[in-house]
Order: sequence, then C-alpha cells, then structure tokens
Amino acid sequence: MAGPDRLTTRRKLAFGLVATVLAFALIEGGLRVAGEVYIARYQHRVEAGLAGSTGQLWAFGDSFTLGVGADDPARDSYPAVAARLLSQTRSGPLHLSNRARPGLNSTEIVAEFESALQDDGERPLGVLLLAGVNNERWLGQSGQFCLEDEPRAPRFRDSIRTYAVLRWVVLRARPPRPVDRACREVSIGFDHLERGRPDEALRSFERAVEMDPRSAWAHLGRGIALARAGLHAEAVGAYRRAAEEGHRSPSLDLALAWSLRAVGETEEAGRLALEAEGVEYLRDMAVCLSGWLAFDRGDLESAERRFLEAGHLGDAGGPPSGGGVVPFALDGLGWVALRRGEERAALERFEECRRVGGEVHVTPHLLGWCHVGEAVALAGTGAHDEALVALRTARADASTKAGAMALEGWINGAAGFGSCERAGWRFGTALATLPEQPWARAGQELCEQLGPEGTLPGANTLFGAAGLSSLPAPAMTSWVDPGDTRLLEEDLRRAAELARGAGVPLYLLVYPQPDAHPELAAAIERASEEARVPVIDPRPRLQAELDTGVDWEELFIADGHPTTRGYQLVGEEVARILAGR
Repeated sequence: MAGPDRLTTRRKLAFGLVATVLAFALIEGGLRVAGEVYIARYQHRVEAGLAGSTGQLWAFGDSFTLGVGADDPARDSYPAVAARLLSQTRSGPLHLSNRARPGLNSTEIVAEFESALQDDGERPLGVLLLAGVNNERWLGQSGQFCLEDEPRAPRFRDSIRTYAVLRWVVLRARPPRPVDRACREVSIGFDHLERGRPDEALRSFERAVEMDPRSAWAHLGRGIALARAGLHAEAVGAYRRAAEEGHRSPSLDLALAWSLRAVGETEEAGRLALEAEGVEYLRDMAVCLSGWLAFDRGDLESAERRFLEAGHLGDAGGPPSGGGVVPFALDGLGWVALRRGEERAALERFEECRRVGGEVHVTPHLLGWCHVGEAVALAGTGAHDEALVALRTARADASTKAGAMALEGWINGAAGFGSCERAGWRFGTALATLPEQPWARAGQELCEQLGPEGTLPGANTLFGAAGLSSLPAPAMTSWVDPGDTRLLEEDLRRAAELARGAGVPLYLLVYPQPDAHPELAAAIERASEEARVPVIDPRPRLQAELDTGVDWEELFIADGHPTTRGYQLVGEEVARILAGR
C-alpha cells in the first residue's frame, strides 16, 4: 500500500497527462494571444501609414494588372485608374508602382512583392495583388506539385497554432529528401515547357522519375513533354503511369485522349473526349478533339461542325469569342478545306488562325500545325517561297518540327529543285527527330526507288485524301484542373504575412470577368478570410454594366482581358474601396 507521500503509477500518468494538456493549452493560448497582438499592431501601423503616407500605390500581378487589352496599359490599367482617382481625393498625387508582368503565377507574384519589401524606401499607401490565372496550366497549377501530396489536413488541425509552428520548424530543419529533389526537377521541367523547350523539359522529368519513381507529377510532365515532341505512343504510357500513381483528373483523361488519337486508338479517344465534353472547363478542347476524330473518319461535315462549335465561331464563321481554343478550331477548319482541295479557303483559315493566335497570346512555337497548313495551302497555289517561310516558323513548334522538315523536301520538289539528293537530308533529319513521321518516311521510301538524281513529284502527291488521313495530332497548348487551388491559397496567405510584417495594407483582387474563373474567386475569398485581409471583387460592377445592355466586347477582348473601358470600371471599384478604408 502506497504511503501518503507517494503516488501510484496511475496517478503519475494522470498528473502527467493533466500537466501535458495544461502546458499545451498555455503554449497554444500564448501563440494565439501573440498572433492577435501582432495583427493589432499591424492594423495600427497600417492606419498610421494611411494617415502619414506621402503617397505610393503598389500593384503586383500578371497581365490583368499590367493592363494587357487596354489602349494604353501605362495609363489605362486598373491600378493606374485607381491611382488617378485617389489622387483627386488627396492633398497630393498618389504615385503608382506597377510591378506586374504577363505570365507570372502566384508564387512568382508573391516573390516580386517580397523583393519590393526588401528595398529600403517609402512604404506604400496600399498594395494591390491579383494572382492565380497563370497557375491554371499544364494539367494543374504551376508549382503545386511541390506541395505535400497527402490529403489536406482537417481544418481543425490546420487551426492549431502549435501544430503549425512545429510543422514549420520540422520542414525547415529537414534535409532535402529524394522526393524534394524530384519536386525541384519537376518544377524546372514545367518551366521549360512554358518556354517551348520540351526536350529540356523531358530531361528534367526523367531525372525526377529516377529520384522518385512514384511521383505522379513527374510522369505527368514526362507525358506532356513527349506529346509536345510528337512522341505520342510514349506519352500514352506516361499518362497512364501518372494515373496509376494517383493523379486522376478529367484534364489528364483528355490529354490521354489526344495522344490516343495520334496513335490510332480512336475508340478510346472518342469515349474520353465525350466524357470531357461534360466538364465545363474542358468542353471546347474536347469538342475540338471530336472534330479531329471526325476528320480521321473522313466525315468532313461533322468535323467542320465540331470545329465551329469548339471555337464558338457560329454557322457563318463569325468573329471568334472562344479564347485560347479558337486558333486550334481555325486550324482544324483549314485542314478540312485542304482535304476538300480548297486551297484558297484553307489559306484564309490558317491566316486567321495565325492572327487570332496572336490576339489571344498563343505564341508561334505553339501554333506549328497552323503554319504547316498554311505552307501546304501556299504550295497548292504555287507560292513555294512563301510556303518555305511558313515552314521555318513551324519548326519552332517541337510537335511540328519533324513534319515541317519533311514538307520542305516535298515542296522543294514541287518548285522544281527537289532532287532526292537535296531532299534526302531533310527526310533524314525529320526521321531522326520523329522516327515514325509519315511524310518523311514516304519521301525517303520514294527516294530509295528513284535514286539520288530522282526528282520528287511535289507535295501534291502527298496531300491527297490518303496522305491527309495520316495527319498527326496538333499539340495542345495547355490543360487546366481548376479544382485544385492549394498553391494559390498558400501564396496569398504568405503575401498577407509579408504585408503584416512590413506594416503595409494589402488588398487582394478577384479577376474581373463575371462568368470566368469561379474556382479562383472562391480560393481568393477563402485566403482573404483566413488571412484577414480585405478582398476587392470587381465582378458585380462589370456584370451590372453588362446587364444594362453593354456588349461583352466593349468590356473584354477575345481572351478575357479587359478593354480600356473594362479597366476603368475595375479601377473605379478599387478606388472606391481604398477611399472608404
């Protein structure tokens, strides 16, 4: 029997448990109180700064903040409009520092903000930050593959300050693991893809696979790089492996469908395309793929109808309003016209494809099949020199490089100086790039029959109905998976922490197009609520303008960026919110 001054083992455990709970409660309570004090001090510094600032407004973001689409972005961007309007309510002018750049994703935008805060200089009256739209590419958000792949922690665990601090310490102290190094290679690979370098991207993804064979993102990136290089048979295997490792999404299935079509697996490709048509954010690209499947079957009427539908071009082929899918829909219409032997009509479609591609910022290295089609149409009208110029542009697109080289040999033959001796190296180069390139293979086999001095009969022989039936798949520029906004929310929370640390007021913005990017708007709202920073949503203002009967084209250009008038409305809303604060 224990004496009065001794504790039993059960009591020791009970007292130990109570002491642990009390210690945890004290630590957790202390962290929460410290957080509230920190935020209160931040708010005080912000109010003091608002009263005493000599007048700067900072803006960070992508092309929507820079002012792409406006007549004069330097004057007409929404930050410029807001600064101009706020200057009228102050005793002195409000100077704008717009540090936005087109194409930045949320991580890059927050890095720009952090860099600006590190400079010794005047703190701003306010900071405007808009981010997220460039996260949605390459089957997911640029960089989100570096987040933990484990399921998101329950909200109650995320809300425990002690857990957050311990996790931060552990992650900072832990040396890089193979999975971390693989993540870095994946990030580099996607960066190469964005810059039109699929060969370098492929090397990065393959290094990532070696470091972490279970990385779904590494296999996914490898599949995209292979498809961009025209190696669709290998891409199919990479896509399937990504799915096996847990990356399941409608976007992945659609990417797989495009490569399946390229290797002749049209039944499965058609089934996946039909499923993707039921997903709103994939519908247009899925319809475009259905058009190519109809083209493969020789059903030109259905193909034409589907291409018109994919690009929202209307029965008469009116002005495009379908965003980034439009150039590829026009490309398909051009090939339909070629298949019918209508070179002039095809040439018009390909020229429109090139023009619209520039308007919606699809760079030439992603429009290769448009330029290949233009070369074929030009060669059909006898404009061989112009055709060869178009092919040189097509070579910048990795997916059409081999085809463009092969066509140069055939079109030289049509121009009368295409002997097999001169064309053979082009066919050989094309086959070295893409071993199964059908046009290069056809040219090489014919030259083997004709001999070095043989004269090629010209491209018209190749571009009959049978030749076009083997047309490889155009390369898609991007795929989106908008449901996953983890990276955006994490970056916006980090921006809020940076702003609090510097004592500057931060305002998050929502993208202005009322019917676009609802998933981004929801993510920005969540981040705003969690980080306790204000959010400015200009969508109701622009929707109200549309409701009065203003045409959509008066507020937005074809790819969704605002016009000068659209930016004016956004700037007015920003100025109203900042003046009220």
